[in-house]
Amino acid sequence: MEGYLPNRIITRCYLCGGRSLELLPLLPGGRSVTTDGQLLSAPLQKYQCLDCSLIQSEPGSVLNPANFSYEATYDFYAKPLMRAFEIERYQNYANWVASFLDQCQPHTVLEIGCGAGWVLELLREPYASISFHGLEPSAGATRRANESGLDVREGNVDRYPFNQRQFDFVYCINVLEHVADPVGFLRQVRSLLKPEGAALVICPCANVIDPELLFADHFYSYTRENLQRLAVLSDLVPSAWQQGPGMLYPFQGLCSGKAPLRIPLSSDGLTSWWTDATLTSNQRDYFHRWAGLDDTLLERLGTADEVVCFGAGETTDLLRAYAPRCWQSIRGYMIDRPNGAEPGTQPPLVEGLQVRFTHDYGGDEFDAILLGVKPKYQAAISDRLTVFGKPVIRWDDVIPEPFV
Repeated sequence: MEGYLPNRIITRCYLCGGRSLELLPLLPGGRSVTTDGQLLSAPLQKYQCLDCSLIQSEPGSVLNPANFSYEATYDFYAKPLMRAFEIERYQNYANWVASFLDQCQPHTVLEIGCGAGWVLELLREPYASISFHGLEPSAGATRRANESGLDVREGNVDRYPFNQRQFDFVYCINVLEHVADPVGFLRQVRSLLKPEGAALVICPCANVIDPELLFADHFYSYTRENLQRLAVLSDLVPSAWQQGPGMLYPFQGLCSGKAPLRIPLSSDGLTSWWTDATLTSNQRDYFHRWAGLDDTLLERLGTADEVVCFGAGETTDLLRAYAPRCWQSIRGYMIDRPNGAEPGTQPPLVEGLQVRFTHDYGGDEFDAILLGVKPKYQAAISDRLTVFGKPVIRWDDVIPEPFV
């Protein structure tokens, strides 16, 4: 995708104002990728604050109305069979939000950045007495949510069709890392709350080193302390913090209010956690490992030049962006048919390459299989794919997950 503004040098931390910033290692290819799989012509350029550990980039180098915007071009939900593949994860998000609803007992609830409304759908039946609403910048996602019978309005926190102080409970899931001005965003969230209302922010947690660091449209990566400080700067009172339960361990949730809230939730037994003393050096190590991955994969592919990629989600997007020489050998995608897929469903093309189900492939159609799934799944999937009698290229030894 052409026409992007060059990345700008950042000289001051957004959160603490400090000037002790270091540029994280650059990744190969001179480009970057967004969470919906769009390749950008600008390289990934992220800075660490050595004073408060915030990671930040320049939103203006990505948010270009002619090429990339959440209103017009962003389509996270267009990935092949995404809902069927992600049903467990979204059920876990809904369960997590529900644990706060049980504590707060709201009558009116708003989800900001609700996408196609998958979490709202999962919540409205068990909480039939609650009036649920959604706010979403994408016209396409808003339309799909309304087709499901949800009350979702098109807009954002700077432009919304709701009254101030209208809601008992406002929440957002994986939105705060995408906004250019998180303090301004949270202040707008605060304005939508009733005096005794509660706001829940769920977002990636930078104390857990995770691929979320590698997406160009994640403008900020927050530690637990960063997120709490943001709430205070936004005139919210932090009341309860949790690390994500189970499979959601790379995420965090902070519940705040205009006044202190009585929410006894807490997080015990932190998972895959890096403290401030070790976090910044290990984040740099993580980037260095990704920077060398293309060379490693090329060596492991050897002479194979007809390669299929197993997986067609976020991990394959990262490989497409940051292992560009290896990716030149990819001729198509292989995916398992998810349990929730409708009979006869055929996945669409992804970036011009065909996507086919695993059982539709024959071993004579390719030379090797590159695993394009998260490292924690690679051992089990590799064992299963040996039935094709072709090399299966793993890289979980290079970038393990969890990254500890």
